[in-house]
Amino acid sequence: MAVKSLIFLLMLSLNLSAHRQIEIRIAEASHLITQSPKNSNLYLQRGELYREHNQFILAEGDYQKAYELGVDKYTMLFYKALLWRERNNLTRAIKLFQQVVENSTKNTIKLMAYVNLAEILQAEKKWLIAAKYYQKAIDSGKKHSSILYLATAQAYKKAGKGYFDNAIEVLKLAISYNKGVISLYNLAIEIETQRNNLKQVDWWKNKLLKIYPNYEKDN
Repeated sequence: MAVKSLIFLLMLSLNLSAHRQIEIRIAEASHLITQSPKNSNLYLQRGELYREHNQFILAEGDYQKAYELGVDKYTMLFYKALLWRERNNLTRAIKLFQQVVENSTKNTIKLMAYVNLAEILQAEKKWLIAAKYYQKAIDSGKKHSSILYLATAQAYKKAGKGYFDNAIEVLKLAISYNKGVISLYNLAIEIETQRNNLKQVDWWKNKLLKIYPNYEKDN
């Protein structure tokens, strides 16, 4: 049997196994709901499982039920926005995510909505708007998240040379919280190399060498 056929069969097997696991979890969630039919969080959990399983109508029904049982409006709208994003109706997803960030009082929900907005706009190559949404996600509560800082800086970098300074400022702030995250330094070095600022390239490399002495050997 050809290697490609073996890989296809392996991927098919893994996919079927994953779907089977979701089906089991849906059944477990349904059982819990029969025991606690007024528990709104259980409906949210099962709705997410339905979404993962591409059962979108059932997912939306569970989100709506969760809302009827007490989940606040903008949390419900956040999950519905995820659903529309999954269905590739990005216009509708963006509209709902924007309602969430403008009105929700829950920082975690707002943060996740900002990240989703940033990811959608990044996929559309609207780098500057994406960067600003990533920044808002940081401001919503993840001030120590190196991943969000890195995403913000990368978006500013892709927005063009006019935003390289913004990217560097984001990276400096990120490193003040995450001194040991090498990818932050590497991106700064990449940016300064791209604009041929060799003095700053050396400055960043020296900072990195202080925490990772083998950096030059490994690169």
